[in-house]
Amino acid sequence: MLNIKKLFYSFLIVLYPFSVLFCPRLNIGFTHARIDELLVFIWAPIALVSFLFSKIKRITIVYYLVFLSLSILFTFGVLYAGSSTGWSIPNLKNVSRPVFFLMNLIVLRYWIYKGKVKIKTVLLSLVASITIAGVIGLYATTNPTFAYWLTNTYASGIFDMEAPYRFNMSFRAMSVFSGYDQASITYAIGVILSLFIVLNYWRRKALRYLCILMIILLTMSIISSARVGIIALMGGLIVFFSFTISKKITIFYIFSTALAILILGTFILPFARDVIPTYSTNRLMELTEVFNFKSHYSILERVQGFNALYYTQVRYVNYPRGWNIILGYGDDGKFISDVGYINVFCRYGLLGIFVLISSFVALFKTGSKIGKLIESVQTSSKYTPVNFILPALIVLFAIGSMKGGLYFLTFKTGECFALIIALCIVEAEEGYKRLKILNVSGNTK
Repeated sequence: MLNIKKLFYSFLIVLYPFSVLFCPRLNIGFTHARIDELLVFIWAPIALVSFLFSKIKRITIVYYLVFLSLSILFTFGVLYAGSSTGWSIPNLKNVSRPVFFLMNLIVLRYWIYKGKVKIKTVLLSLVASITIAGVIGLYATTNPTFAYWLTNTYASGIFDMEAPYRFNMSFRAMSVFSGYDQASITYAIGVILSLFIVLNYWRRKALRYLCILMIILLTMSIISSARVGIIALMGGLIVFFSFTISKKITIFYIFSTALAILILGTFILPFARDVIPTYSTNRLMELTEVFNFKSHYSILERVQGFNALYYTQVRYVNYPRGWNIILGYGDDGKFISDVGYINVFCRYGLLGIFVLISSFVALFKTGSKIGKLIESVQTSSKYTPVNFILPALIVLFAIGSMKGGLYFLTFKTGECFALIIALCIVEAEEGYKRLKILNVSGNTK
């Protein structure tokens, strides 16, 4: 018998990443929001009641406490600054992101349970939406008219900036995001998730080749958007493979996937040369030149293309002094730097840096710990726990914050990350149920 209720919640989960990325903000009179935000707002009270009355496992509480601690830190920063600009609507939206993240997390967990949605389905919908966004960004670089429409629809605020030319989608694949760096980091998340699906569902040929195609398209999108995505992805992949390469069969899948990407990429390469803007490839060559240790030029000469970031965003920033080093200057809503760690240090001091690094470490360790637990109780050893994705994504975000914001909390990227965390929580709770059953059956024998 068809379960309409189950299908409805499954539809909400599958729709979620698409509405996050592609729904423009709707002016419906009393608010100005995306469809996904309105849906989460409607379901929040029901999901919160369900959450409070459910038996939450102690180890998964870390996932909630991390964002609660960040929320407290950001609120303290606004209060401590005592500035009128800190209480502006745009800044309050930014500092309240951990609260909205938690609300999304609780609602998504509720939807997944109600719809009994499979991990593969959720991840595939998320990767597909990110890939479509990447392809849209690539197409925009070849069509200036479409690029202008894209900017006007999803990033109209940049027209109010002093230098809107910096966000020209005709040159870089920003797509539906509000910055090149954010776009590249999100595309990198898509690559890691695609690899996860390939390694777990290798025997399903159609799904395997679809994910390999998405990996190639997303890699092209990263190259066309920002270099930080490439660097962050490298770090994320090293950690990802360190958690998934433990089995010999997985090693076979990794090499087979690499070979398939190489073969398919050979056929796509001529097309890629026509699609990827010359401006982007030149910027990528600047990055590769940094690691060209055979070059006759010194390292200082090879990093000339990066000097602007150092001088404008790092060296001449007004850093806290004296006792302000501990608590920072507070959050007054003004731009400080294009480097996430410098923003945190200036606004929240060493206390903020400690909370941020502790959050990264907590998510990394909890994901790996739960992943190992799931491995020990799952019936099939061929499936990698989704919690093992977390350490790789945390490294990706940690590297990305060296040239950009705290992307795991930003609009759109943060919502995508919340969906992954919700999957990790559901997997952990189901894993503990299986562990309890195994313990009970073991004691009765």
